[in-house]
Amino acid sequence: MTTLTDKLTSPGPITLDDTERAAVAAAFAELARSVGYRYSYDPRKDEYAHSSGIMVLTPEGKIARYFFGLTYPERDLRYGIEDASAGKIGSPMLQPVRLMCFTYDPTTGQYTLLTMRLVRIGGVLTLVGLGGFWLWSWWRGRRRA
Repeated sequence: MTTLTDKLTSPGPITLDDTERAAVAAAFAELARSVGYRYSYDPRKDEYAHSSGIMVLTPEGKIARYFFGLTYPERDLRYGIEDASAGKIGSPMLQPVRLMCFTYDPTTGQYTLLTMRLVRIGGVLTLVGLGGFWLWSWWRGRRRA
């Protein structure tokens, strides 16, 4: 006897009887309700109206990120998965650098470059470079005197 799970996970077309179709619909409705995904049926068009997007969940099943739209930049999706998995996906060497340079903006659903942070880092590096050059020039001048 083939179970519903076997039917849903096997390759090829899926044929469900009315009871199985109702079980899948109920499971989808519960999943959608639990993550706050809203949709409604439009009988005039015989289709469902819904927003476009994906949600990234933590291993505990909590929503870590929403991504809106039809396309998802690879970088944003990767960072979302890294965040959701508590840093276990991706390079642990690059994640601290990413956290310094990018921040998640929940209004746009994307990671954005922290321009002011980069300007400050550049300013500090410039001051360190100028200070080092000044010290080297001063030391060289005293040596000649």
